[in-house]
Amino acid sequence: MRTKRCAFSVLAEQYSQYAGNPCLYRYHLRQFGRGGANATLTYTGGSTSANSSGHYIITVPYGWSGIITPSLTGTTFSPVDYDYSTTPVTADLTGQNFTATLNTYTISGSLGAGGANATLAYTGGSTSANSSGHYTITVPYNWSGAVKPSKARFVFTPASRTYSKVAANQINQDYAATNCASVPQLCPLLISGSAGDAGVVLHFYINGLAKTVTSCQQWPLRDYGSL
Repeated sequence: MRTKRCAFSVLAEQYSQYAGNPCLYRYHLRQFGRGGANATLTYTGGSTSANSSGHYIITVPYGWSGIITPSLTGTTFSPVDYDYSTTPVTADLTGQNFTATLNTYTISGSLGAGGANATLAYTGGSTSANSSGHYTITVPYNWSGAVKPSKARFVFTPASRTYSKVAANQINQDYAATNCASVPQLCPLLISGSAGDAGVVLHFYINGLAKTVTSCQQWPLRDYGSL
């Protein structure tokens, strides 16, 4: 008696029979990993895509041999592929899962000696420069945001840097740190004290312009070089 050979599905676990075809099955799809949504799976003889949940299915003929390789921009997969070259498929295969990990990249540079231990605030977090003023920030693929250094009594040039859809390491992202002691007009100063009672109006000048503020209120004082 001649045995009928069927088509089998890779990554199949639970299934129901297609009506009218005892050799072809429909399978519930297993998960790729949260980062594998819409990934492309290239295999010997064709290609397909995972769905928006990271599930995929590949149907191959009895005795098929080859390699299945996933790919998605900005993503690394483990394992990098499944190789059936030496073990032809003669039955449904389960557990052929990949783990998708979003790639990360670094933004790095120097703040100079004056930037030692400065804080760098960036969209999504913050970090500190080391004792030499060097810093490294790790961000995920396609990250967009800004990086802004700060340190008491120092001014940085540029004041911040912005990034859009990072897809590679960003090196030499340097800043120049200027000590306010050497260029005092660059740094805002705080003048504070007591007017003796609430509601007292204080009159003063900033760069030749008359200003007033009521005691118990706060004025955003800046540019005090000519006070």
